[in-house]
Amino acid sequence: MSSSLALLVLLAAASAPILAVGVSPAVNPRVLPAAASSNDTLQRGIVATNQTANSVTSTLHIISDLVRDLNTCTGYYTTMAETVAAALDDLHAGRVVNATDKLNDALGAPSDCDILLSGVGVIGKVDRNPIRKENGENEKLVKLAINILNPPRS
Repeated sequence: MSSSLALLVLLAAASAPILAVGVSPAVNPRVLPAAASSNDTLQRGIVATNQTANSVTSTLHIISDLVRDLNTCTGYYTTMAETVAAALDDLHAGRVVNATDKLNDALGAPSDCDILLSGVGVIGKVDRNPIRKENGENEKLVKLAINILNPPRS
């Protein structure tokens, strides 16, 4: 719950008008020369904090997109796991053709997940694919099983 509250506070701070403008209305631009040095420091601090808020907000958007996409990939892989388990059942029952068909159905999940996480065709999408290696390995393993069960003919 506290992480949700912290996230809400960060989002509110990042979108607050004071940060969007970059200068706090509480800062009086007409300062005395003796106070100019501290005002410059304050202004630089405001600019740096504003940049930090923008960066944090951008990172939150990337994380939100990644979580959404990983949840979609979880669905792809859940379906794939069920399909591969059904293919194993078919193999244990001697139904090689049925198993091969199921494995062919399962083949798309890793590449669908890669496409989603890589943002192919999405303008402005940041490529954040933390499971690219695993997707490639799973695709190769399914292809290997298919080729063993139904070898390519020369």
